[in-house]
Amino acid sequence: MSRVLFLCTGNSCRSILAEATFNHLAPSGWRAISAGSHPTGTVHPRSLARLAREGISTVGVHSKSWDDLGEAFLEMPHEMLHEMPHKMLHEMPHADRGALERELQGIGDTVG
Repeated sequence: MSRVLFLCTGNSCRSILAEATFNHLAPSGWRAISAGSHPTGTVHPRSLARLAREGISTVGVHSKSWDDLGEAFLEMPHEMLHEMPHKMLHEMPHADRGALERELQGIGDTVG
């Protein structure tokens, strides 16, 4: 199975949208998961509303810490890593930072 890991600080908006949308559109054999360095513990209501408007399931979507993923998950190869903001790279307790830095693609803060 190929995996995509979306990381965010709060794991309440952008990474949740990315995870749910990717899993909705992904071909068989692909799976996305998201997490945050300092998760809020809740998903932003506007994120849930937007996903519902687009007909994208929110079953199982929740704000979680990257610590909840476990070291084994973070050490597995990922096809793509999406990170917001870039400074999070230096907070990561696991994984090959050099490899991750080469794969980063960031977008601005949409929540504020």
